[in-house]
Amino acid sequence: AQLAWMADETGYIFWYNQRWFEYTGTTMAEMEGWGWKQLHHPEYVDRVVNKFAAHIASGEVWEDIFPLRSVDGHYRWFLSRAMPIRDEATGRIALWCGTNTDITEQRNATQRLRQKARLIELSHEAIFSWDLDGAILTWNRGCEELYGYSANEAIGSKSHDLLKSQHPVSADEIRTLLLTDGAWSGEILHVAKDGTKVWVDSRHEVLHVGGKAVVLETNRDITERRKSDEIRSLLIAELNHRVKNTLAIVQSIASQTARSSKTMSEYAEALRGRLQSLASAHNVLTDAHWYGA
Repeated sequence: AQLAWMADETGYIFWYNQRWFEYTGTTMAEMEGWGWKQLHHPEYVDRVVNKFAAHIASGEVWEDIFPLRSVDGHYRWFLSRAMPIRDEATGRIALWCGTNTDITEQRNATQRLRQKARLIELSHEAIFSWDLDGAILTWNRGCEELYGYSANEAIGSKSHDLLKSQHPVSADEIRTLLLTDGAWSGEILHVAKDGTKVWVDSRHEVLHVGGKAVVLETNRDITERRKSDEIRSLLIAELNHRVKNTLAIVQSIASQTARSSKTMSEYAEALRGRLQSLASAHNVLTDAHWYGA
């Protein structure tokens, strides 16, 4: 699958393999010598030629990465190497053997990984990674902003110990789920460097990097939402208490009015008046912010 070629001691190429001609759509007459320059991208050709010529002169192994134009006019990236073959008797270079290996897919994948890594690094969400023993491997800017620990302080520490994590289930259960399902999500309470309690909506995902399992943890700050939830629950409980008290008062008024009324019309009029008085009392309370009534 590799493109292969041979050159004399001056770098003049005198042979290509069939794969070279299939990829480039050229002929030996076009490529002989330094004809290969026409296949290089204009942005890179001068650098490639200068480096190749320098290695031919020095006799050092040549290696470079550059794009080559294919028969359909598209450029693909190649890792290229050339080894000097020396005469056993004199030690002088007899010829050069070179190869070009297509690395376009690997290069694109590497670029995507670098872009993602850069996005993670710049993200304001707290994103860090740790091994299955809990030791922190990476720590982005979002983590520094949320927790107050620098990367130097965090990396190498056990995440659960550093952040004093309080999980809805035990850390061992989460580890088991990660090993079986490959992911876990839930709400966790962390403690920042200054002692502030931080609630996060957390997602753990197992990634395999270089044959090693690594957990990528993404945490979104939900502290304000949790506070709002607590306030809402408190208000609902208080409202429930006040409504029950009000209904108890109404029930008491109805019973007392029934005992002192002789007719239904008298009862209805008295009850209506007392309920209106109760409503007026509430207006006084709310107008005075519940004091001074």
